[in-house]
Amino acid sequence: MSDLANVDSVILSLQLPDAIDMHSLIARVEAAYGKKLQLTPVSGKGWGKTTGLWVDTVEVGFILYRTCDPVIYQQHSICHELGHILLRHTGCTVLNEKSAKNLFQSIGRKKGVASLLARGNDRNIQEIEAETLAFKLAEKLHPPYSDSSIDEVFGL
Repeated sequence: MSDLANVDSVILSLQLPDAIDMHSLIARVEAAYGKKLQLTPVSGKGWGKTTGLWVDTVEVGFILYRTCDPVIYQQHSICHELGHILLRHTGCTVLNEKSAKNLFQSIGRKKGVASLLARGNDRNIQEIEAETLAFKLAEKLHPPYSDSSIDEVFGL
């Protein structure tokens, strides 16, 4: 898929409540993906500008994210990888050979890797779509306070 309109249709298809926690969000994505997801924290050493990675295997999907980042940024990196999964993206454009070798050391010698995508600074259509979807998922994880007016918030 290469159309930003698909981002909204993916969000609608998940039937997310106004607010959701990460565990429940992962369960919804697993149902759409058809496989279990394993969140794997890694140190980030040798990752360069790559902040997250989705590795798709025949039986399970791995989402690797850097523990050296603030928690809110880790969550966003996870949401970005969920975006790749939900949008059914394939192939990785942000990893060079050296980076890929460092990243695969984080998950060991897993067999059956069908695809991998990484979050980095690349700005191709897949990365833009995944980033847009990540922001929409983050709005569900961290909804704005909607029951307060600006007068109440600032005591006006």
